[in-house]
Amino acid sequence: MKFKKIISISLVTASTLLFVGTTGNNNVSANANHHKRVHKVINKKNKTHKQSKKRTFKPVVNKWYKGTPKRVHGTWYYNGRDTKAYITYDNYKSSGNYMYKDDDDNLYEKEPAEGVKNIEYRYLGGYTYQFRGVQYELNDQHQMVSKHQYYPYKLKIYPDKLHFYLGHGIQDYVRKADFNMRDVNKK
Repeated sequence: MKFKKIISISLVTASTLLFVGTTGNNNVSANANHHKRVHKVINKKNKTHKQSKKRTFKPVVNKWYKGTPKRVHGTWYYNGRDTKAYITYDNYKSSGNYMYKDDDDNLYEKEPAEGVKNIEYRYLGGYTYQFRGVQYELNDQHQMVSKHQYYPYKLKIYPDKLHFYLGHGIQDYVRKADFNMRDVNKK
């Protein structure tokens, strides 16, 4: 049994020596390039793995964070039958109000915004977040005037809608308005 192993090892080494001897130095450079390619592929896998970790932010339950979650940034609309409204989220504030209809051209226009500034939020689980901040309104010169009232509320964030847990009848906001709005920039 030991004799068979020695023969097979000697045949393998003899064949590799024969192969190395016939090809010359080309085999050495091919092996070096092979080594670089293997490590390059491994490094690419590690980089994509590290990048995917950076992109996914999962908030800890019941820990307060400053600002608003990126998922809510932008303008959201309430498309009720009689009532239309909007809310806009930035990094540290939200602003919104109802929209009124101009009967002359049948277009909706935003009323002056009120909102919450210095927002903090915490994740409660099941897509539900609790927000808190200081209420403000805009004066005649369009400057924020604080009402000095602390305002907490709960919000359930879905990919296509926001569900508010508030006392008034407006609950679900979506990204796209189902009504025609006046473009304020064209005035």
